[in-house]
Amino acid sequence: MIPKVIHYCWFGRKEKPQQVVRFIEGWKQKLPNYTIKEWNEDNFDVNSCDFTREAYIHKKYAFVSDVARLYALFVEGGIYMDTDVEVIKSFDDLLYESFLIGYEQPHTIGTGFIGASQGDLVISQFLNEYKIKHFVNSDGSFSETPNTTLISNFLIKNNISVKIYPIDYFCAKNYITGNIQQTPNTYCIHHYAASWKPWYAKIEMTICHLLKIKYRDFLFRHFSKL
Repeated sequence: MIPKVIHYCWFGRKEKPQQVVRFIEGWKQKLPNYTIKEWNEDNFDVNSCDFTREAYIHKKYAFVSDVARLYALFVEGGIYMDTDVEVIKSFDDLLYESFLIGYEQPHTIGTGFIGASQGDLVISQFLNEYKIKHFVNSDGSFSETPNTTLISNFLIKNNISVKIYPIDYFCAKNYITGNIQQTPNTYCIHHYAASWKPWYAKIEMTICHLLKIKYRDFLFRHFSKL
């Protein structure tokens, strides 16, 4: 069983934008019988592994969150959500599962919503992958591969069989076009605010949304020769 606890991360000690505050208030309204817990520098040891220590030093807080969310789920169980997730309806009828995750694109796992029982084996395996990684590579560059890619590849590489819910359950928004894809199955919508991305990456994503073309194709055609 998954306990009625919602976990989210907020590292860097900056004030939350109003949009984030509104999303969290929305969680409280839709999930009145759930405990909501924030993970930050005060209750998560950013020096617990090389990956988080290095990411925190370089103020890459989203990558600290990649590990902190897994730690929270493994130690306490519950549901992790990014702070740009809008809750549509209660998760009560899903709590019998031991592990919850869904697609954000046809071949990519979404990590803005993850549910797990305390001590879940799959979460433990994900967490162990980060314990042997460095955020700063030997050449000084950063290991900024999105956790969606890392987790998707890990499941495939290790032939781990888990139930993966369709896109409309936990994402319900196309991050390329920005189109909402809500259905009667939708529990929450990930709005992909991408608060961790630099300003120029946000502009690139906005252009892609307007032109309705793939983000990676846009980058390749226009920036590969720079």
